[in-house]
Amino acid sequence: MADADNKGREQPDFEAMGETMSNVGHATLELAMNLGKMRNVPALDGGAQILEELRAMRHEMADMQRTMMTRLEAA
Repeated sequence: MADADNKGREQPDFEAMGETMSNVGHATLELAMNLGKMRNVPALDGGAQILEELRAMRHEMADMQRTMMTRLEAA
């Protein structure tokens, strides 16, 4: 709306801006709530599962090496 005070310049639609900000707020909240659940998707968390298995294998191998060394020293 143009009037004498704004010299014909178009003014912002504050109602539309408020609605948009509300939608952005809801979308941000939804995104934040769901990002933490991404680790529940096996295809996206595969790296963590693989790393856990590799660490377990390393510990098992270290245990086997200690057992072998103990037996060799006793022989």
